[in-house]
Amino acid sequence: MRYKILVSIFICAFAASDLFSEVKIIATVGPVAAMRSGVWREARMGDGVSHLDKIKTASNSQAVLLDGESKIYVRENSEMEVKSPSKDESVFSLIMGKIRAKVKLAGGSKFRVVTPVAVASVRGTDFGIDSYGELVVFEGAVEFSDIMMSQSITVESGNLAKLDETGLPIEKILSADELQSRQNEWQETFNGALEEGKRLEEKSDEKVEEDEKTKRDDVASELAQIKQELREMIRDVKADIVVARDITNEIKQADISSGRTLTDRFGNLVRVEQQFLRPEADTIQFVNITKRDSYRYAGFFKDAYSGTTGHRMDICNAKIKFSENLPDAMTDWPKYFFDRGDNIKLESAEVTLTNRKDSYEIKARRKVVDGKDDMKSEIFLNGWKINESYNSIAKSESMDDGGEELYIWAKSPEMKIERDGQTKYVSVWTEAYAINNSGGLLTKNTFVGGETNPFKLFKEIALQNVIFVKEVEMPTQKDALLKVKGDFFEGRNIDLIFTPDIVIAMASKMASGLSRIKFSSGINENKSPKSLIRL
Repeated sequence: MRYKILVSIFICAFAASDLFSEVKIIATVGPVAAMRSGVWREARMGDGVSHLDKIKTASNSQAVLLDGESKIYVRENSEMEVKSPSKDESVFSLIMGKIRAKVKLAGGSKFRVVTPVAVASVRGTDFGIDSYGELVVFEGAVEFSDIMMSQSITVESGNLAKLDETGLPIEKILSADELQSRQNEWQETFNGALEEGKRLEEKSDEKVEEDEKTKRDDVASELAQIKQELREMIRDVKADIVVARDITNEIKQADISSGRTLTDRFGNLVRVEQQFLRPEADTIQFVNITKRDSYRYAGFFKDAYSGTTGHRMDICNAKIKFSENLPDAMTDWPKYFFDRGDNIKLESAEVTLTNRKDSYEIKARRKVVDGKDDMKSEIFLNGWKINESYNSIAKSESMDDGGEELYIWAKSPEMKIERDGQTKYVSVWTEAYAINNSGGLLTKNTFVGGETNPFKLFKEIALQNVIFVKEVEMPTQKDALLKVKGDFFEGRNIDLIFTPDIVIAMASKMASGLSRIKFSSGINENKSPKSLIRL
């Protein structure tokens, strides 16, 4: 009996691989890291990476992954996350950098690469794509779309695709020389890695054959019987997954997006893309993408920036999870929150600000203390946790106009950050500007008198928020001025533009739901002020 239980557990794990298969690292060149269970470690040939694991390459390093019969080549300075690899669909999220995929799929299978701005979907082909959404097809054809998958085009072999200034996909035919140049770029990079990968695959195949020969026939027969029963169960699960995906796609048709092109405070041309998503029934997500083709810093912190002057993309990603599922239709939300009142709780909130090299993360979780709800928050800088119990010695610095113009800057005192038993001290420098579409500063009078249509006013204003993090020396006396050791942020700063456009779109969509709320004279007896404020 014990033997059969152990065999059943083994087969459960084996059959489950049909739903979530493991991707294998078959070659590495230079330093390559893999994140598993939230921890970064050195990646080695033969290692596996599964759902939500990440691969990251440094300068002059590359990696080759094997997903079934498909190979994914990861260039230097790149980061990619594995999303639910399965027998029927492989999804990879390219966070930064470049990859090339030579896709070989079984009938009906799918392969998809998601970048911060675009999606490439194929059934079998050879293509390269970077995190800016630029796609080159070497063989076959690729379906290329914006991140919301609202507009798509089919890109043929020998062509390039990207998103235009309005965020729509466009295609360009490459000359023979341009295409050959792209081919040479990849070939020169991965010649050595491919040889290592080929040797590893051959060795792996030999080991599999040897293992198969050692299996006993009676055990194999029993395994096959149990496996068949589990496969039938899994087929039913897959059918449910397909239905769930169809429902999710229907819901996403109602998701909201907005976009605006403007000039920031430093004179850079900026495209702001915003999306409101429903990744889960109990979760809402807001994504704000700030894209610039070139970048110049001209803020208060002189000589503080020495990063890229070229193309950059800064992202704000916020997720809020509630204690119960929300209605599918957003128009039902006002009545839902009104009726549920204090019964619906905020379970967690996560906000990540990133320039795709550095991250500023705030994570909050609901806790019940002495019967009362409380939110416990933590802040992470590039994975280093801020020690909230540390008492700063140095003094902070800050300044606002004090007059009519709306801006502010500040330097924090030293903060103690910790990771893996190590300690550092940093100072966070921030500046914020309320601007118009031309980059001019707003004043207090902007919101008093003048334009009487608030929706028109909101379409002409934005907030620019810039964050630097500097590593500093530990101060030795109270109220000391901090001595900067260097940049803690590799990308030097995070520079985001926020507009109220998505809020206007959401408010317009939910407005019709307000009419379904029935107010009564006893409203103050039935609804607390807290529940009304939530509306």
